[in-house]
Amino acid sequence: MKMKSLFPLLIYILIFTDSNSQTPAADLFWKGSENLSKGNYKQAISNLNQAIELNPSNYLSYLLRGNAKEGLKDFRGAITDYTKAIDVQSERHPKPSALPYYSRGNAKNALKDYVGAISDYSKAIEFDPQDYMAYVNRGVAKESIKDFKGAIADYTKSIELNPKDIIAYKNRGLAKWNLGLKNDACLDFSKAGELGDDEAYEIIKERCQ
Repeated sequence: MKMKSLFPLLIYILIFTDSNSQTPAADLFWKGSENLSKGNYKQAISNLNQAIELNPSNYLSYLLRGNAKEGLKDFRGAITDYTKAIDVQSERHPKPSALPYYSRGNAKNALKDYVGAISDYSKAIEFDPQDYMAYVNRGVAKESIKDFKGAIADYTKSIELNPKDIIAYKNRGLAKWNLGLKNDACLDFSKAGELGDDEAYEIIKERCQ
C-alpha cells in the first residue's frame, strides 16, 4: 500500500502564503521552506526554529518544521509540531486548514497508530472534502487494521475526485483482493497499469493470469 506525501501541500503553502512579507521571521520561513523542498531537513529546522522564535503565531512554521522532522524520521517530534500548528491556527484563524491534520495523520501512520491516523484524516476531510489525498491515506490506514471495505470506500471516493489517481486504483485492487474479489481487483490493477504504474502489471502477472 502506498500513501500520498506532503510535497504537493508544500507547493500549496509556497503559493498561498504571503510572499511579499519582508519581516525577518518571514525571511527565515522562506529559507526554511526552500531548504525543506531541497531535502536539507536539518537546515530547514534551524531556519524554522528561528522563525518561530521571532513569530510564534505563524502555524505554517510549525507545519513545515514538522515535515522536516518527518524527513529525518523523527515522527514523534513531527506530531508535536503538527499539534502545535493545530492549536495556533485554531486560536488565530477563523477558517482552519486541513494541512496540519493531514500531516499529523501521516506521522501517526508511520508510527502504526492507525486509529489515530484515521481520526486525523477524517478531520482533514471535514475541513477539505475535496482533498483526494486524505481519502487515499485514510484508506491505507484502514487497510492496516483490516477494514478492507472501509478502505475500498475511501479509494473509490479518491478516484471520484481524481480519476487519474494511480495509487488509489492499485490500493483498491489490493483491498479487493484481500476480500476475495479477484476479478474486480484485477480490473483495478489493469487500470493502474494503463495510467502508468508498471508495478501493477507485475501484480497482474502474479495474480490475474
